[in-house]
Amino acid sequence: MNSSSISISKAALIGVACIVLVESYLGTFSDDQFTRIGLQRTAELEQQSAPLIEIFGDSVADGGINEVLLARELGLKQDELVNASIPGTHAYYAYFVLKRQIDAGHVPKNIILAYNARSYARAPGEKFLARFARWREMPTAVRHGIPFEDLARSVVARFSFSLRYRDELNAMIRTKEGGGFFDPQVTPAEDRAVRTARLPVLRPEPSRMASASGFNPGFHGGAFIPAAEITSSLRSFFELTQKHQIEVFLVSMPKTEEAKRRHNENGFDAAYEGFMDNMVMQGGAHWLLREQLPLAADCFSDAVHLTPCAAFDFSLLLAEKMKMSGMLQGIHDKH
Repeated sequence: MNSSSISISKAALIGVACIVLVESYLGTFSDDQFTRIGLQRTAELEQQSAPLIEIFGDSVADGGINEVLLARELGLKQDELVNASIPGTHAYYAYFVLKRQIDAGHVPKNIILAYNARSYARAPGEKFLARFARWREMPTAVRHGIPFEDLARSVVARFSFSLRYRDELNAMIRTKEGGGFFDPQVTPAEDRAVRTARLPVLRPEPSRMASASGFNPGFHGGAFIPAAEITSSLRSFFELTQKHQIEVFLVSMPKTEEAKRRHNENGFDAAYEGFMDNMVMQGGAHWLLREQLPLAADCFSDAVHLTPCAAFDFSLLLAEKMKMSGMLQGIHDKH
């Protein structure tokens, strides 16, 4: 072996050693905030008795639907209505969240799907497989049509902190911010009792500062094109709800007035409504609120998330829709 080959071998060994050291150091960090919250909330559903009404959604529904107010307006006990929305997820997760709950012996009577419209068009991608999925769920993800490349990268990323969180780590290096995302002391995954205790029971003061970020052209510019994996996963979700006689209701979350205007122009809303109407026809779901209500920019804390005041008002509206739908009568008859 010549000297150049030896030098290359030494460099390779040094490189491997550096990677191992870096991974060992990074491995001392906790998972990011969204992963910890997602795992904790699914664990809560597996451990607690199933409620009469359960809300599935993403961060928009998590912050936009006040479950304490909703239960009060509907005359339900707090453990009879649960907002099980998980920030950082999207509609693809619904089947797996429900399957875990049912496998644990807890079958909800009614589910409200309240994902933000964009959540139905997002491919699950590597993050679902690398951070949220359990090993035994991988074959189901493959059946749903997740590309093999995503699956292969995800398997590797499950063993590598730097690969699993490469986007967040790159952003931290670039902005020198965001370290708190990995610190449970800074961004804790709070249990339900803590979360519900923080929800307002009186209408908060409206935001006095108009939201300059209430509309984000880049965020709202795309078309509504559901990924094939989403369609397949939702088909599995409805097969599960029909098998266990779970009623499913659909709620469209509000959007800014400007986003509504653009989505009317580019066909996003028409495509979204057609996709959701198909769930009503083929999945047996029922509409509670079909329209994506257009609200002023100062009702939002950013491009899509409602302020506490707007969330309070939206929850009151949702309670009225539930009363008018006859949903509660069906619940009480079953109960």
